[in-house]
Amino acid sequence: MIEIELTRVPNQSMSIRLDDNLYNLTIKETNGCMSCTIVRNDITLLSNVRVVAGTPIIPYGYLESGNFFISTLDDDLPDWNQFGISQSLIYISELEIGEIRAGT
Repeated sequence: MIEIELTRVPNQSMSIRLDDNLYNLTIKETNGCMSCTIVRNDITLLSNVRVVAGTPIIPYGYLESGNFFISTLDDDLPDWNQFGISQSLIYISELEIGEIRAGT
């Protein structure tokens, strides 16, 4: 797992290379909730999907080549005011996902 630094702003975009894939992430505040757009290798995987704590952001296994989730205290809703304080964006590699699903 890799922790990806988020800044304490309501709207942010970043590009990051993980496991030989280039991800472009946009995280935005939308009516009190956080939403995310993920583009991998110039292919949009999802657009403005609501982010819920502890739940994979990419909801479909067939789209995974790794996945992301936001870790929060007490499974609070992600809130940009807490980014870098009590909330973090975590990347899980495809290998780690397989190990988690296999229970090892």
